[in-house]
Amino acid sequence: MADRDAALARALRSLDGLSVGDAFGEACLVDTRSLLARLAQRRLPDPPWAFSDDTVMGISVVETLEEHGGIDQDSLARRFGHKLRLDPWRGYGRVTHQILTEIARGGDWRALSAAAFDGVGSMGNGGAMRAGPIGAYFAGDLEVAADQARLAAAVTHANIEGQAGAMAVAAAAAWAAGGAKDPRDLFGAVLDVVPVGITRDTIERASSIGPDVEMLDVVGQIGNGIQALAQDTVPFALWCVPASSARLRVGALAGGRRPGRLRHAVRHRGQHRGPGPGRGRGPGGVAGASRAPHRLHPPRGAARRTLTSLTRGPYAPAMKITTVRATWLRAPIPAEHAHVSDFGRNDTFNMCLVEIETDAGLVGLGEAKAAVGNLGNYAAMSPSSARRWGPPSSAAIRATSPASGSCSTAARAPATRPARGGPFPPSAGAASR
Repeated sequence: MADRDAALARALRSLDGLSVGDAFGEACLVDTRSLLARLAQRRLPDPPWAFSDDTVMGISVVETLEEHGGIDQDSLARRFGHKLRLDPWRGYGRVTHQILTEIARGGDWRALSAAAFDGVGSMGNGGAMRAGPIGAYFAGDLEVAADQARLAAAVTHANIEGQAGAMAVAAAAAWAAGGAKDPRDLFGAVLDVVPVGITRDTIERASSIGPDVEMLDVVGQIGNGIQALAQDTVPFALWCVPASSARLRVGALAGGRRPGRLRHAVRHRGQHRGPGPGRGRGPGGVAGASRAPHRLHPPRGAARRTLTSLTRGPYAPAMKITTVRATWLRAPIPAEHAHVSDFGRNDTFNMCLVEIETDAGLVGLGEAKAAVGNLGNYAAMSPSSARRWGPPSSAAIRATSPASGSCSTAARAPATRPARGGPFPPSAGAASR
């Protein structure tokens, strides 16, 4: 029992590190200029830090370890589904949200996981994000940690690459929690237990990259999580451990200050939500953290109950849309490539590009699309999109005419509607930009 209590204590400490790294990455979801300024000044993001689905699912992992002493997949799947129903807006990926919703309704996780992505299964980095506490629980036993992480990942990630990422992170956490001293030994230990595949090949490539290589070159070779796949996220996360440790040693010898591992990982952020580059944590978060905002760290006496109850809270502070720009993009299709359908002759390519800015500094891009696709009335789609989603005082409507190359904006929709496919009429009240 004492060994199991000690294992659970390690897993909870790893969960602390996971949640802090998760929330740190969420707090770094700001425009690049603001992020780089904070990093240069070594300023932490302003509290409170809101965690995401990664922490919520990590809690389920630790609860399963506590109850069963290992990963019971059916029990873990039920916990995943239950917590999704309590708080579905924690940032779950689309496919994971669908799988867990069906699990909550009584669906079989085996069939649901295997059917994802047209039967290929998910190779995303989500399984790796919650694997750290498993490695901490099985400290020093990398093979068991990797196998248990594979079981945990398989509930949502049937593809071997998604499972391999989780196995690598769990093995790294087990290696660290087992008393490893030299970060340079990390890759050899991890590669021994990761199955053959793209993820393993990229980890092996990462192991050959030294700490003094320019960050852009590192990202070009092994990725930085921008694809949200295990094979382009986990290798960079692992590389950050010995690389940042080497830089810290150099800084200490020189009497200077070097960025910590969280800052080091987020300097070349890709997809903010990977176990390394986005959330800024090294694999497993074994070290925990002592500087997290109070809202994230519960009192020691009731940590488990409070952590679970936090999943009922809001996903993030509310933010407001400040500006919406809807741009009608139109390009002619050569006559020899034009075609005729039940909707008419298709001789131009049309789309509506929507740009949304918020008071939090976040900018999103998307497409407003008519039900009939390219043949929709995008002269009307652009102003109606801006008026629907943006504050009336800030909505900007922009139309581009391929005939004249002119660009115009208006604060509200034009009074007249041009013919399908035509540019905005000069009488629409549009002011030249």
